[in-house]
Amino acid sequence: MSSSYFEVLAAELFDLGWSPVAPDLPGFGESINAPASGPEEHARILASWADVLGIRDAVWLGHSIGCNAVAHLGATRADLVGAQVLVGPVWTTTRHPHLRIFTMLALDALREPLALYRYVLPAYWRTGMARWWQTWRR
Repeated sequence: MSSSYFEVLAAELFDLGWSPVAPDLPGFGESINAPASGPEEHARILASWADVLGIRDAVWLGHSIGCNAVAHLGATRADLVGAQVLVGPVWTTTRHPHLRIFTMLALDALREPLALYRYVLPAYWRTGMARWWQTWRR
């Protein structure tokens, strides 16, 4: 997905006095093209980015695979994370995680308001299923 999906939510949180951050992970959204990475690597990238910008004690919005990165960031760099908003995390402890994940993704696709597809379709098209799958597996 792309951070543009969360612009309205981030603006609302900002109006409430929070400092939300909704980054595009490498290879996702409007970020640079990059190979698939795992949540630990994504957390390191986010921490470096936050350090350069002087971000501290922020609200981090993670969506789907991005929830894993935000959770790792909170666990490793608590100074950067004031709060986490994890929307649609893609993890499960079921015996057949692949079946569970793809079933939930299919159900979510049917529940998304059509107005959101202007964000969803270009984001998934740009990322590609292969990169998404490889990132999720890591």
